[in-house]
Amino acid sequence: MKRTGILYFILLLVSISVNAQEYTWAARGGGDVNFGSNPNSTNEYEHIRDIVVDSQNNYYYLATVSSNNTNLNGVPFTNYNRPNFNNDTYLFSTDCSGNFRWQKTIGGYSDELTQHLSLDSSDNVYISGYMTPKINGTHSAGYFDTDVIIDSNLGINDPGPHNKNLYLIKYNSTGVFQWLQRPQRDTAVGTDIQKSYTFGHYTDANNVTHWLMTMGAGTHINGAYTTATDDYAIFRFDDQGTYLGQTPINLEFTNGRSTYAAVLTMDETLNRYYVSVHKTTVGSQNINLLGSSIIGYTALAAVDASNGNEIWRIENTGGEQGTSIIHIVVDNQSNIFISGEGNTAVDSGFPAPDTLAGHTFTQTNFSGTIGGYAPFLIKLDSQGNLLWGTNPTFASASAGYKIALNGNEVAIACGLQISGDWGSQTFTRPAGSADDPVIVRFNTTSGNVLGIEDILAPGGSQEMATAIATDNFGNYVVGGYFRSTLFQNNTAITPLQINGNGATDFWYARLATKDCNGVPLSMDEENLNQVSIFPNPATDVIQVTGDLLFTSYSIYNISGQQVLSGNINDNKIEVLSLTSGVYFLNLKSDVASQTLKLVKE
Repeated sequence: MKRTGILYFILLLVSISVNAQEYTWAARGGGDVNFGSNPNSTNEYEHIRDIVVDSQNNYYYLATVSSNNTNLNGVPFTNYNRPNFNNDTYLFSTDCSGNFRWQKTIGGYSDELTQHLSLDSSDNVYISGYMTPKINGTHSAGYFDTDVIIDSNLGINDPGPHNKNLYLIKYNSTGVFQWLQRPQRDTAVGTDIQKSYTFGHYTDANNVTHWLMTMGAGTHINGAYTTATDDYAIFRFDDQGTYLGQTPINLEFTNGRSTYAAVLTMDETLNRYYVSVHKTTVGSQNINLLGSSIIGYTALAAVDASNGNEIWRIENTGGEQGTSIIHIVVDNQSNIFISGEGNTAVDSGFPAPDTLAGHTFTQTNFSGTIGGYAPFLIKLDSQGNLLWGTNPTFASASAGYKIALNGNEVAIACGLQISGDWGSQTFTRPAGSADDPVIVRFNTTSGNVLGIEDILAPGGSQEMATAIATDNFGNYVVGGYFRSTLFQNNTAITPLQINGNGATDFWYARLATKDCNGVPLSMDEENLNQVSIFPNPATDVIQVTGDLLFTSYSIYNISGQQVLSGNINDNKIEVLSLTSGVYFLNLKSDVASQTLKLVKE
């Protein structure tokens, strides 16, 4: 390491840091009408569905949009659905500063399913979803932007490739179209469309995309796959769009299925899929997962990726209470994080709050009466055992949506509504407020709440954070939907205004501790006074004293190499194994870090 590199490393270490989260920019997009006669859920609102960040710290957003005057920050973009109704899928990219890079609109005459977004190791972009075919030959064509246009004089009851509604599409990092996979049989008809569905995909480190879907009975993927059933499977495609095989997933829905009723992710180390499902109604609906019906309302299964066999399964234990798993993330130690909406009620026929994966949801208080639902985050080990779980002590109309891992912290996108506590953090709103967008940050080891980062909107309208990702400098890229005005509590950002008379627009923003060069935005030394170690010089054990309870440490030599690390017990660290010399001791807590000079005799 060069001398200048060593100096920079030392300066970086010895800086005292408690970096506050700041929204550095925010923007909006969408059309000015509803894409439904009476939109009443997040799935029917214009919103950010997914966010990913590439190796160059460019941001990619997947949104669902309505029609009429569709624009991104006032700049029009094309939409393809019929006027005053239905939705399109909208992909766009910005740099770290929020500057526009490129965009793609996918849509046709009727509804589109905005499903999932991923990147491969070369920063190529993949989207999965479905596009509803033309009902009759006079309706407008289906557009994968201007790259591929699906047009025909035939309608939905006429067999043909125009009726293929499932798709997996690839673009490179600059938005250049690469390929389109439409896997269904070329003689698809209306009944095939009804039996075909997608629940999203996962792209692994080898650039293989694993896609959970069903195409119904028939011969599909250009003759490479034949099935006599309507069962689901996880289909694998390489980065050229070539079919590699599939793993059967026995998944059946009776009497209904919500838009995002199942979620897929993968643990590549264990060669294991995780699939979750949840119901939409109480009493009449049944979901068969891997050969047996779920008893409660939601379930998570670990599945052997080589054969589709169930390894283990968890379900909520309180019956059909509405508890739902919304997102699943696996860390590099094969721990599993799940978010969603938990039933915390003890009224309306529910004798006690629900329990999921061993976590019993904290009973919530809503406007002075007990009851309601709340967002949650639960951490499991690879065997499905509970490590920790958390939810607020007050009800919310929001679920916990997407999860983002970020070093020793993990965050979820959600909304909160009334004043109350989540762990050690307090959220405050006037009486009568609806949900406002919130990012909640947790320590990954303990589950302690590190912060509630909120965005203020008018009290009577519901806004939400629905998507989140971590960028290359540990900042968060977030997005969601809003109904009127947003960012009323941030003087650095001009409040966003909704476009026209639609129910919602989507919003996106950067929640940061560092700028786009990785330089900290601010520092706060208030809680780091009087931190010291003794004895120093040391021989075998050192004692840490100060205002904060540090939980872990790392020791670096003068060349910047880490030579020792571990957890701190009783404020003591053993250094007997170190050779004589000068070192830098980096101490970490849930909320801060500090580095001190250490001399070993």
